Amino acid sequence: MNKYIFNPYSCKKYSTDPIFNQSNFEIFGDASDLDNPMLFEVNFNKHIYRYCLIKPYSSENEQELLLKIKKYIIINEIIDNSDNLLNTYFIGDMADSLEVSGQFCNSKNVFLTKEMIKQWYPKTLDGIIQIIIKIVFKKQKYLGEPCLLSSLDDDVLFMQPDLNESEKRNYRTFLLNSMFKNGLVTIVDNSVNIDCFVLTAKAVDSIENSKSVKNKDAFIAIKFDQNTERIDAIYKAIVLAGFNPVIMNRVETNNWIMPEIFDRIKKSRFVVADFSISCEGAYYEAGYAAALEKIVIHLFDIREENDKNKLHFDIAQKSTIFYKSFDDLIERLVNRIAATIK
Repeated sequence: MNKYIFNPYSCKKYSTDPIFNQSNFEIFGDASDLDNPMLFEVNFNKHIYRYCLIKPYSSENEQELLLKIKKYIIINEIIDNSDNLLNTYFIGDMADSLEVSGQFCNSKNVFLTKEMIKQWYPKTLDGIIQIIIKIVFKKQKYLGEPCLLSSLDDDVLFMQPDLNESEKRNYRTFLLNSMFKNGLVTIVDNSVNIDCFVLTAKAVDSIENSKSVKNKDAFIAIKFDQNTERIDAIYKAIVLAGFNPVIMNRVETNNWIMPEIFDRIKKSRFVVADFSISCEGAYYEAGYAAALEKIVIHLFDIREENDKNKLHFDIAQKSTIFYKSFDDLIERLVNRIAATIK
């Protein structure tokens, strides 16, 4: 892995950061080579956002893409950052992002490509409304708490950036009426704030029912010691398949380790368990996940098989990916995830 330099410096090329267009930001990288990855930490609306551009972006040629990335980051911080960890968003080619991300151990790494942003960005009014409902649900202190649509940031409403105040009011009114007609909100009679509403039971139930389905975390059960290359291959395959790898030796926590492992497995969409190097912990975690009726994908490197190291007879008959190289592992694991995780 290349060791890129991430030192703080000032760069005349950027009077504002490329994504949030803020002057209050710090930049880290190699001041002698601006074509290398650059890390930005931006203070926007009293929140610190951290992202890494793998290659420089031209704000003129990529303006529409950068606006979509901005919306994704803001919304993801609200909806999916349940661990309250500092997320680092790597933006660019996936292979390069994975290489650079290996230097960031004290954050939750999120990988974004043009294709991912294009797939995520809502293409219908219903898609926009579903995201808004999730944001309101996440922000409220209690069920039934009134919310003002005008209190939400323009970006999370997917509002066009060039609207004047009158046009913004019309847009919010249209969204509110659409949510009301779909039975997702009740409009509160308030003569002062005309955009006041409460989420209905239908809206809350739709969020609760989609939580486990939409979760993107994949827990990795594996032996850690002297196994870095194998772990990196599994990590890369999960990311390429569009999910977030969770492995305990890369998770920062102050909790007791076993309750933390149980909690991570419960919250994960599925589990990947590699038994190539004998590890009782991996068997235990895979069994716990199976008891929770999680999908568990079993892996085994046939190069490691011998009389003393083979699959335990209890799981030997379960469908297992037997691989013969790390490239083979990546390809087959990506295909298995695509075929079985819906």
